[in-house]
Amino acid sequence: MVQRAPFDLALATAAVRAGADLVDGEAVLDVVPGSAGQRPALLTRSGRIEADVIVAADGEPSRIATRSGLGGAARRRALALEIDLPLDHGRSPTALQLRFGIRGGYAWYFPKRDFANVGILTHRGGRQAGLRTELLRYADELGLDRRGARIRGHWIPMGLRRGAVTGNRILLAGDAAGAADPFFGEGISYALASGAIAADAVNRWAGGAGDGLEAYDRRLRAALEPGFRRLALVGAIADAMPTLGILALARLPWARREARRGLMGLGQPFEWPLVPGLDTGGPQPEVSASRVRA
Repeated sequence: MVQRAPFDLALATAAVRAGADLVDGEAVLDVVPGSAGQRPALLTRSGRIEADVIVAADGEPSRIATRSGLGGAARRRALALEIDLPLDHGRSPTALQLRFGIRGGYAWYFPKRDFANVGILTHRGGRQAGLRTELLRYADELGLDRRGARIRGHWIPMGLRRGAVTGNRILLAGDAAGAADPFFGEGISYALASGAIAADAVNRWAGGAGDGLEAYDRRLRAALEPGFRRLALVGAIADAMPTLGILALARLPWARREARRGLMGLGQPFEWPLVPGLDTGGPQPEVSASRVRA
């Protein structure tokens, strides 16, 4: 387990070391899609920033996706609530918990050094109104002290957007592309994979490939959709019959394998090359997070 703040800092630091210019604290207010004779541009409080290509990774909902007419609705949209609480020192500091039986989702307990991240999610609209109550009940069942803690919520788009994720020199990546899996809602591994595929598309386009940017949509779906379909099947079993779903994860090798792959970033689409035929001209890029403490 890692904490998001130092993990995000590790990613940003790696990008800067690789040559990126980091502009922090500059909110994007609007986007101007590119055209045949015009580059796309970002509009910020400081002015207009033009670019050859924009890779939008601005989460859910994605302002750039909406303003550029890309993406559309995700195949599934879950509401997730989470809360950081003091660790239960009667539990192992390295043991996590996933609790199924939540219709359309699950609850989790993730220990992170000196606190525990406890959360719950569901994609079923009829269950989302009562999610806060279910989260607090789960924390109480774990025996955790939740006095003064603040609940945070966010939307998770799952299974990729139904519409095109590239157009007019704009590419959507991460949650902006709906790149979270349809069972666990895990999105970081898939966001990193989509970023690598987007980088390859831009590299191909800059090298003169006629379909460099347009092929991004096809390549992204080829990389992620097979695994998403398998995880959606596991999720459907767990949702319809929670006990059977747990038994499937415990007894069926393929179900356990797909769940582990999705949670841990194993196998395709995380092996290099991410997509058959994808060639970056070098080895898989690595991001060192050795200084990020669990």
